[in-house]
Amino acid sequence: MAGIGLRDNFPRGIRPPTARDGRPVDAVPLRDGHGRFIPPGVRHIGVLDDRNIAGRIGDVDRRWDRNDHGYGWYDWDGRRFCHHYDRWGYHWWGFYVGGVYFWTRYFNDDYWWYDPYWRRWCWLDNDRWWWQNQNGGIYIVEGGNYYQYQNDGGTVVVVPDQTPPVDPPPGPTAPAQAESFYSADGTRFVSLDPNTGAAYLYDATVTDASDPRAQGRFLASGVNSVQFNYADGQTQTLQQITLTFSDGTTTAVVDPNGKRGVWLKANIATLDNLEDSSVAAVTLSQQASSVQMVDQSGQNASGEQEQRLKQITVYQLDGTTAFFDRDGNQTWDRFQPSANREPAGQAQSLRRRAQSSQAFQALQNGVSW
Repeated sequence: MAGIGLRDNFPRGIRPPTARDGRPVDAVPLRDGHGRFIPPGVRHIGVLDDRNIAGRIGDVDRRWDRNDHGYGWYDWDGRRFCHHYDRWGYHWWGFYVGGVYFWTRYFNDDYWWYDPYWRRWCWLDNDRWWWQNQNGGIYIVEGGNYYQYQNDGGTVVVVPDQTPPVDPPPGPTAPAQAESFYSADGTRFVSLDPNTGAAYLYDATVTDASDPRAQGRFLASGVNSVQFNYADGQTQTLQQITLTFSDGTTTAVVDPNGKRGVWLKANIATLDNLEDSSVAAVTLSQQASSVQMVDQSGQNASGEQEQRLKQITVYQLDGTTAFFDRDGNQTWDRFQPSANREPAGQAQSLRRRAQSSQAFQALQNGVSW
């Protein structure tokens, strides 16, 4: 991402005016509750996304006298804006929303925000702020901290950046230590503690933060990686979650609701009931090579539609296949899920539910579970 150089820092580029037409400007810089400067949030990004405003800004930039390094005020659609053309040839715009203001540059077809604490230029894309390091690594800005963003074949991995700020800001600066793995459809995420490898599964479609599904279900300790797997290799219907352990010899497959898990070690497949620890583990096979879970759409205890684990398929070293129900009882017929596994529009509906989920938003905003 071609960005603005480090030499073009905010303090040297702009001095927000304190008066307009001889009257004090009744607005304060955008800060959080600790007094820390923060980038424009959802409420303010809506102004940046306004195409009518963007068109007017572009028109002013094109017509501006390049010898004029003063400030020009504009009132558009009931909002106040201020323009400044600095000595280094950059256009700055101040957005005054309610009682606060923020200043940004429009450069290389993007809005930019300068982080005065880490001294980084961040750009706005898809309603989120991003930063790219010198090696090409992409980071997302959440809750005032940076998280490296990677999309690994249907699993979005978000890793906290441990780089300390150049100038410590007011309030907390340490990011949440948990590494987070998100499913591509936005319906599930796993939070992974880097010290213990404790993995917790969250249902991001639940809008009630007090719901146990939003509070996290413990899956296992000693985990070092998480991968979401999808039916038929697609990223529309989540089929299972694969955990890889730090011992290098153990893997586990967990259903999307975190209720059953099959551990595979030294070709021994063992089924665990993750929702009831009093239930004894069941050995499914002693010559297993891989495990696959098959689910079926149905109603849960609350009457909501959900994908429920129907069958566990164990592929064995001798080429045979064994089938088990969700409690480890062997069955003899392969279960065939219905062709219409996911009604039209359901995937998009789940994404919308995930975006409104308090659990999803809380983790996105840097809350450590």
